[in-house]
Amino acid sequence: SFLRQREQERPAAEIIILALDNDKAGEDATKTISAGLAGMGIDCIDLRTTVFGGCKDPNDALQDDREAFIYAVEQAQRAAKAQLARKREEARREELERQQRTGAGMVDSFLQAVKSEKYKPIPTGITDIDRALYGGFTRQTLILLGAAPGAGKTALAQWIFEGMAANGHTCLYINLEMSRDQLLSRSIARIAAQNGDEITPAEVKQGYQWDVAQEIIVTTAAEEYKKTIAPRMIYNPDGVGTDLDSILEYIEAEASRAEAAGMPAPLIALDYLQIITGRDREDETALIKRAVGSFKRFAIKHDTVVFCIIAHNRAANQSGTVTQESGRDTSALEYSADLQLGLAFTKCLKRPGQEAKKKEDLTPEEMKYITLKITKGRDAKMGEYVDLIFDGKAMTYRQITRREEPQRRRM
Repeated sequence: SFLRQREQERPAAEIIILALDNDKAGEDATKTISAGLAGMGIDCIDLRTTVFGGCKDPNDALQDDREAFIYAVEQAQRAAKAQLARKREEARREELERQQRTGAGMVDSFLQAVKSEKYKPIPTGITDIDRALYGGFTRQTLILLGAAPGAGKTALAQWIFEGMAANGHTCLYINLEMSRDQLLSRSIARIAAQNGDEITPAEVKQGYQWDVAQEIIVTTAAEEYKKTIAPRMIYNPDGVGTDLDSILEYIEAEASRAEAAGMPAPLIALDYLQIITGRDREDETALIKRAVGSFKRFAIKHDTVVFCIIAHNRAANQSGTVTQESGRDTSALEYSADLQLGLAFTKCLKRPGQEAKKKEDLTPEEMKYITLKITKGRDAKMGEYVDLIFDGKAMTYRQITRREEPQRRRM
């Protein structure tokens, strides 16, 4: 009857103080009443445990030390009110979030997001690629880059991500094949080539025998790298190996740390997907499926991009075709990626009006020409070709000029 009366009489917000006897009967009654009040959304304070101490009932506690009893009640009230305020604030936020996910609030939330720069494309820095992608990479996406062996997949990924770092985006690049020093030597050689100088990654690593000219080339490029790229570029962080769970743990910690500081989560590059290792007795197909699913969820949760390099299968490499199904473990890959790119030697690629050649039949001059094809893209021009020139000596790309360019065609 007490609960029915309270349900009829209760104000919009209240805290009930329960002060029953400090014995078994009082304990059982307190539990019953507390559960009933909780079901009605009413908070309560049980003074038996917080105030009574060794007293059998509130009257004894009051007579034992009146001031201490009153003070303890007041403290219990303050604590309960603070807890109630926190619960109400959490409930308010949850309701606002629910409204944003449903009904008219969902639409309003969407309009607010698209009017902001939340989905503003992140330029790759490569004009023709950005044009084909309607501006660049879009956040909340998983991107796959497949490549034939020797086509320069790492060089292209480095070019893209270092360009984005230079433009103010924090980038985390995990290469499972190469060391940090190997990656940096390529970067230095590429910057030197862009400056009109010539030095190979191998020569960059041989500082003990540089001549004066080489030392100037390397130190000039290194200073440029330090100034424009290094502040926002993380290569092969310490302690991160090939294990998928360790990779996921690290990137999650980095994203959370950035967001706690009010900054965007880093853009992620993984080079390359088929080298990751998994749990005991986890086969490769299950591992790849878990990996792409985890990376996709990470990209959505942290409003960022995850870019994974994948291996093309043998059939694609032999036939010269580049399609959505060209990647190894394609059943797990083709459905998960938001954007899928294929990289191949231009003369080996089957294109309209062009007969494909075998890689072993290419001349050194022909091997410089590399084509990027968009094989899947929700926000991209499907089937678009982007022709590039690859300098295998300096391990660097550059965009092709009109006079160097083979005739562009679209599927």
